[in-house]
Order: sequence, then C-alpha cells, then structure tokens
Amino acid sequence: MNDPDLIEVVIGDVCWCYDGRVLEIFGAMGQGSTRFHKSNMTVHIGGPNRKGKRSVEVRNPAAVLLMVEAEDWPRLEPLIQRVQGDIG
Repeated sequence: MNDPDLIEVVIGDVCWCYDGRVLEIFGAMGQGSTRFHKSNMTVHIGGPNRKGKRSVEVRNPAAVLLMVEAEDWPRLEPLIQRVQGDIG
C-alpha cells in the first residue's frame, strides 16, 4: 500500500524517508537507521561550500550530520523543506 504522504529519497547508500511525523534516515554514518519525530527535532542546513556540498544536520538528543553533493541537493531539498515546514 502506498502512503501519499511518504517522501523517500535515496542518495548513495543513504535513504531518507519522511511521512509527515517521523524522519527516518537509513544507512547514515554506518548506522542501521535513526528516527526523528517532528515534535523534538531540529534541522540545520549549511553551505554550499566551495565544492557545492551542503551539510545537513538533523538532531534531537541523537544527531546525524551528512554532506550532500551539489548534484544530489535538488532531490533532497523538497523533503528537507517539508520537514522544516512541519517542525516550524
């Protein structure tokens, strides 16, 4: 069954999934997965650096920091914008 609210983006070995409440990041930094609920997460976007990469930091008590290549950012940006809009 498809969830119309689910956004999934796969970049390399990392899968980002967001359903409107929970952001789950699979494969980040060698971990299985990390889950963040919108009620207690923050998202910070840095960059682009001189090579065009952006840092994406998602945290609650846990944290995931990933660098996203310039060519991959257009695919991830809509998911990040939705998360940021939902967490206000």
